[in-house]
Amino acid sequence: GIIKRLSRNEDGSPKVVTTNFDKLFEFNDDTVTYWEPPVFPDLASGVNLEGVVYLHGRLKDISERTHPYILSSADFGRAYLAEGWATKFILQLLDTYTLVLVGYQAEDPQVKYLLQGLNHNEDFDRSKIFAFDKGDTENVESKWRDRGVTGVAYSEHADLWETLSIWADKIDNPKEWRANTLKLA
Repeated sequence: GIIKRLSRNEDGSPKVVTTNFDKLFEFNDDTVTYWEPPVFPDLASGVNLEGVVYLHGRLKDISERTHPYILSSADFGRAYLAEGWATKFILQLLDTYTLVLVGYQAEDPQVKYLLQGLNHNEDFDRSKIFAFDKGDTENVESKWRDRGVTGVAYSEHADLWETLSIWADKIDNPKEWRANTLKLA
């Protein structure tokens, strides 16, 4: 819910990139477009990001023969280095959108190295990527700084989700949100 609501475009389609395999962003919505490896929208050629992009694979039915999940170091090497389709897509994302990481720590060596490498590139726009992370401000900012990511600290997971829920309410109905905010003031 909340992430999907916050990421919607003007048509109501979500713009979500996930490293999770589960189909939670499709829950109770058969109309959601989805992308799975190695085919992603080509943002560089003007294709819009609509739907859910399963960067590391999408959960398959147990009866299917192949399960192309990115799990092993070999899988990561193929996706980010040898074939490079995941790296290409992430670079296109960073050129096109502001990214907000929620629940993702970027500890996968390939992703961590990619972010660190970009951080040392003078052309990289560090103002386009943020990460919500639990902890005190100093530690969160320090952890993400070397990756070129602006860390946004929060103290408890419930606080983060409450805040995101309020933001989603604002997007759902800006007039009602403003009226409620003015009442509180």
